[in-house]
Amino acid sequence: MQRKKHKRKVNHFIIFTTDRADGEIIQFRIPSAIAILLVVVFCLAVGGGFGYAIYEAQIWDAERIKDENLRNELAEATAKNDELQLEIEALNGKVELLSVTVNNKAEEAGNLQEEIAAQSVPTALPLNGAAAIDEVTEGEPAIVFHGSEGTFVVASGKGIVSAIEEDEIYGNRVLIDHGNGYVSVYRNRGEAQVKMGDEVAAGTTLFIISSDNMDLGYQIMLNGEFINPAQIISING
Repeated sequence: MQRKKHKRKVNHFIIFTTDRADGEIIQFRIPSAIAILLVVVFCLAVGGGFGYAIYEAQIWDAERIKDENLRNELAEATAKNDELQLEIEALNGKVELLSVTVNNKAEEAGNLQEEIAAQSVPTALPLNGAAAIDEVTEGEPAIVFHGSEGTFVVASGKGIVSAIEEDEIYGNRVLIDHGNGYVSVYRNRGEAQVKMGDEVAAGTTLFIISSDNMDLGYQIMLNGEFINPAQIISING
C-alpha cells in the first residue's frame, strides 16, 4: 500500500539582532507567500529606483544637450547680430557719404545752372576794347559807344540771333534773344558777322569797327520793354 505524501510546510523568519552583548534576537515568522511577495516588492522597488534614476539621468542629459544647443544658437545669433550691426554701420557710413556727395552734386548742379543762367543775362560790355560812352535817357533808353578802329562789337550774353534788320540811323541792327525775357539790340553801320538763328555766346563778334562805323547804339529790352542798359552792364575802368 502506497503512502500518502504530505506537503511540507515551509516557514520563513525575519530575524532582528543588535550588536550589544546582551542583545536580544527577535524573530518574526512569516508565511512563504508573503515572503515571496516582499521579495518581489523589494525587487520591483529596487528596479524601479534604478529605472527612475536612469530615466532622470537621461532627462538631465537631454536638458543639458538642449541647454548647450540653445547657448550655441544664442552665441551664433549674437555673433551674426554683431556682424549685421557692423554691416549696418558701414552702410550708414556709405549712405552718409553718398548723401554728402549727392548734396555736393546738387549744389554744383545748382551753381552750374546759375552760371548758365547768368551767361544768358546781357551784362557784358558789347565792345571788346576801350570806348567812350554816351548815355541816352530821352525816349527809348540806350547807350552810344564810340569805339576805335580794329575793335569788335560783341554779344553781351548768350543767346540766339533773332533778327538782322536795317536801321534808319545806324544802317544795320542785330537782335539777340537771350531766352529769359532779355533781348539785346546792337545798331551799327558795319556788316553783320552773324546770321539769323545763330547761337552766340558772350564775346561773339557781331560787327567789326572801322573808320566809317565807330559808333554803336546799344539797347536792352526786358519782357518787351526797353530798360536802361547802364543798370545791368558791367563797366570796368
